[in-house]
Amino acid sequence: MPLNSKRNPKPSITISNEIVIKVSEEFVDLTGYYKEELLGKSYKELSKTLKTNFFDKFESISDEMSVYIFTKSLEPREVIISKKIDHDKTDILYFFHEKENSRIENKFLYAEQLCFDNKYGIAIYSAPDITLLKANEKYINYLDEPFNRKENCIGKTIGEIVKDFNENKIREKWTNVISKGETCYVKDFMSDRHGTGVTYFDSSIVPIYENGKVKYYIENRIDVTDRMRNKVVIEAQAAEIERRDKKIEAIMDLADEQISIFDKSGRLIKISKVILELFQANKISNINDIKDEIMIFDVNKNKIQFEESKFSYIEKGKEINNYRVIIGARNFEKHVVISGKPIFDRKGNFERYVLLIDDITEAVQAKIIEEQKNKLEAIIRNMSDGLFTIDKEGDINILNSSAKDFFCNIGLVNKISENLLKVKFYDSNDNIISPENMPSYRVLRGEKVNGYRMTLKRNGLEYHFNVSGSPLYDEGGDIAKALLCTRNITEQINSNVIIKMQKKQLEAVIENISDAIYIADKEGKIILMNAEGRSFLSDSYAVKNVEDFNATKQAFDTSGNEIHVENLSLKCALRGEKIRNRTVIIRRLDKELTIRVNSTPIYDTSGNLIMALACYHDITDLAEKEKIIVEKYRQLELLKEEAEIANKIKSLFLDNMSHEIRTPMNGIFGTIQLLEKTPMSEEQSKYITLLKNSGNKLLTTIIVQFYLNNFTVK
Repeated sequence: MPLNSKRNPKPSITISNEIVIKVSEEFVDLTGYYKEELLGKSYKELSKTLKTNFFDKFESISDEMSVYIFTKSLEPREVIISKKIDHDKTDILYFFHEKENSRIENKFLYAEQLCFDNKYGIAIYSAPDITLLKANEKYINYLDEPFNRKENCIGKTIGEIVKDFNENKIREKWTNVISKGETCYVKDFMSDRHGTGVTYFDSSIVPIYENGKVKYYIENRIDVTDRMRNKVVIEAQAAEIERRDKKIEAIMDLADEQISIFDKSGRLIKISKVILELFQANKISNINDIKDEIMIFDVNKNKIQFEESKFSYIEKGKEINNYRVIIGARNFEKHVVISGKPIFDRKGNFERYVLLIDDITEAVQAKIIEEQKNKLEAIIRNMSDGLFTIDKEGDINILNSSAKDFFCNIGLVNKISENLLKVKFYDSNDNIISPENMPSYRVLRGEKVNGYRMTLKRNGLEYHFNVSGSPLYDEGGDIAKALLCTRNITEQINSNVIIKMQKKQLEAVIENISDAIYIADKEGKIILMNAEGRSFLSDSYAVKNVEDFNATKQAFDTSGNEIHVENLSLKCALRGEKIRNRTVIIRRLDKELTIRVNSTPIYDTSGNLIMALACYHDITDLAEKEKIIVEKYRQLELLKEEAEIANKIKSLFLDNMSHEIRTPMNGIFGTIQLLEKTPMSEEQSKYITLLKNSGNKLLTTIIVQFYLNNFTVK
């Protein structure tokens, strides 16, 4: 019978050459793994997946064995494994029979609920090998890395997952449980957890019996770290209570105005002078009375509810260290630093609270003023505009580095009057400004100056300034100083001059260029038209917008089709289209022009279309010359055709003549040959020879002419 016979419905796997080659549906249901996750695995990989190495154990157990395997969700399943071997195929079939009523989640409903609640650490181990079968997240978190993850600890023995197991007292307790079979309790056990912090827990280990034998161990761990820490703190505090009690009265005497004392319920035992003045309340008997009187803000002016502030620490007995807040009530605002400590009795019970409030409002305000002063000085020192003040005596007080350009030898002269003797200032009309009309004196008389243009001429150079100024008043309302601000606009003035000159040059170039130039804004209004552009139009004054171009002329393409106004060059450019070297024919009432058109849209730095440019180049003469050349070429073609026809006629004539001449010539030569054979006198023979030579010359001439004619035709 085949090893994979369907007559056996048990969960099974088939292994051949140490590789899984078949997985039954029942095994999939048992473990939760897909077949694809198991097929092709080696037996070692399968052992790692199921978290049990039963293959090697079969070397000593031939029939069957009881082990725990683990599902994909890491749930334990107690199974009896048996095997069959196909000796012919070298296949091994393993059967997995799950024991009835063996599932832990059904056996221990109470422990299962505790695991689910995750309030305490719960773990279930198998006996006697102490293999971890099930544990909740709380318990797993107690373990060291990497075993503090479920996939790394389930299926391993306690000796594998607990570091230093052989050295700590947990091993001793486990040994007692295993040997005696009795419940064991471990109290206040300390675990270092290897760098993640010291924790304390209480542990109970309970053996679970089945059929008179220990089947499982259930361990319950409860974290008591806070309890142990509080115990240590209480013991330390108890040692200091007596020493603190002895110092309290001395401290109260030294800081009577700042220290207040509350009992554990928040009732005031002693109120400080600071609290009475700070909260402007004569009757404060409880911390809650303060709550009703004030508003609390952090240093960034964010409001804090009283219950969320550290004032609530007083009733809770928590320590306050240099807690800085802003307290506001009615018509005042105070910056304070609060510190406080709880006082415990000899048994460690919270008894009293000492509160110290330090009013730092004046110090904070002084710091703010100092910071503002420093910022203002830094701004004045580094600003690009010149800034200076002049008092009523004409002394220059405040002066930043940019203002030094306004003065001559400012390091040697500290009075405005002395400085004006060394330099001359001119107004925008190039008139000398008298001292009494200088901005500094005008401001000292109570006048405000705004954007007054001045020119300083020094060492053959000109410096241009914009000057503004305002009077500064003292507490009595009298003018104390003049504040003046100077801006050096020399570069701007010089740049404007250069720009104006370049603008004029550009306008002259555009106006006199041989091409017609048209520029329209984004609404289609013509904003520039040069002289050549005006000459293209029969009435340039009538063209105000792009649509007006066809009012004075008509435009056609090279095929004679009229160009609609929407397809004119400027219209295309306003749509973002470019035109390159388009030939257009313009027909006016007085003449017709042929032009080459180029146009392009113009964008600003943000990519927005702002205008359109069109350039027309008159190529009328060139077009006319092209027409003449074309006509001449056509005439040459006709002459060529006529010459070819004449040549053909001549060739035909010569061919015919050659034939007609050769026939009689052949007769003549035949007659001469007959005469040469006839007896003749010497004189007759001479004439026959002359006749023969003349005939040969004529025949040669005809042949040469014939070949020349054929060569010419070819």
